[in-house]
Amino acid sequence: LSGLKKIVLAADFQSGKNALGAWGFGSYVYFTDSVALLTGPVFFLDRQKQPGGSDWLWTLQLDIDVPLTRLGGTSR
Repeated sequence: LSGLKKIVLAADFQSGKNALGAWGFGSYVYFTDSVALLTGPVFFLDRQKQPGGSDWLWTLQLDIDVPLTRLGGTSR
């Protein structure tokens, strides 16, 4: 596809029967080496601790890499 560098599949799990316990999967869509969008569903392990009692949500995460060593001058 034009404008896309690569697509990478991902999955994650955080244990715990609490507000942070969840698992999910998704795809990273890389537009450049420094800009990617992660999107996919997240399923909660304890829905009673989530706002509104939701058992899942859809997430979007924009990743932008900034090379801090190149900002503001010379490197050592």
